[in-house]
Amino acid sequence: SRVAGAGERFEPIYRLAETPFPATPCTPPPAPSAPPPDTTAPDTALEAGPPALTRERAATFAFRADEQGAAFECALDGAAFAACSSPRAVSGLADGGHRFRVRALDGAGNADATPAARDWTVDATAPETSVVGGPAARTTRRTGAVTFASSEPGGSFTCALDGAAESACSSPLALGPLREGAHVLVARALDAAGNADPTPAAHAWRVDLDALRRTALNDLARRLGRSLRRGGLRALRSGRGLSVRFAPGAPGVVTARVHAGARLLAAGRVVADGRSARRLVLRRVGPIRGAAPARVTLRLSFARVAGGRAVTVRRTVPTR
Repeated sequence: SRVAGAGERFEPIYRLAETPFPATPCTPPPAPSAPPPDTTAPDTALEAGPPALTRERAATFAFRADEQGAAFECALDGAAFAACSSPRAVSGLADGGHRFRVRALDGAGNADATPAARDWTVDATAPETSVVGGPAARTTRRTGAVTFASSEPGGSFTCALDGAAESACSSPLALGPLREGAHVLVARALDAAGNADPTPAAHAWRVDLDALRRTALNDLARRLGRSLRRGGLRALRSGRGLSVRFAPGAPGVVTARVHAGARLLAAGRVVADGRSARRLVLRRVGPIRGAAPARVTLRLSFARVAGGRAVTVRRTVPTR
C-alpha cells in the first residue's frame, strides 16, 4: 500500500467476503379441503290431488321438493315406490279408499323419510231409489204424501210431479191440493259423491172424486124427496121454488130436474167448490096445472168444472 501525498485523494479498496447464505426449504401451498358430505334429505310437498270423496275413477297429482333437481318416487295403494314425475296421473281406480304417496330424492341419494300422502275415496256407483209408500192407486183425497228411500245413506233427493222439472226434496214429500185426475211423482236419489240414480223410482195414482159426487147426489136426492113429500110440489106450483142445502164434497156443477112423466116441471143449478155447503134452488119451468102427480122423477147430474163425463143419479120419489 502507499501513503497518499500532499494533494492526492485516497480511495479505499473494498473486498467482498464470499460468505454463503443458509439454505431455506420450499414448502408447497396446502391442498383445498373436500366439502362435507350431503346427509340432509329433501322435503316433499303435494300441491294438488283429488278431493276426499269423488266419483271420478282417475286422479292427477302435482308435487314438488325443497331442493332443486330432486327426483321423485311414487306409490299407489301400498305398492312399491317407483320413479315418477309431476304431474302424476292414475286411472282405472275401483270404488273404495285409496292412498297416493310420493317422496323426493336428491343427488346425494338422500330420500325423504316422511313421504307426502293423499287419502281419498272413489264412489262411482249410483244409488238405487225406492218408493216406500204413497196414495192408493185410486183415491178421493186431494192431498197425500209419498215416502221414498235410497240404497246409500247420507245422500239427497230430487223430485218431479206430473212432468215438472226436478227439484230438491226430502222424504216424506207432502202433496196437495191436487187436481182431479192422474198423477205421477218421480223421485231420484243422489249420493254424497254426486252420483244420480239413472232410473228414478215413480209412484202413480189417480184422484177420482166421482165417488164423492155420487155420494153427494144420493144425499141430494134424499133431501129433495123428503121436501117434495112435505109440500115441496105446492111450493113449486106457487112459484116460490124449492130450496135444499147439501154438501157437494167435490168441485163441479150440480144440476137437478123434476119430471112428471115426459114433462119437465122444475130445474135448478149450482156451482160447487168442493169445500163448503151449497144451496140448490129448484124453480118451476112453466105453470104446473092439473092434479099434482103422485110420483115425480128426479134426474140429478154432477159434472166436473172442466167438463167431461158427469155422474148422474135418477130417482122416482112420491110427492105425498
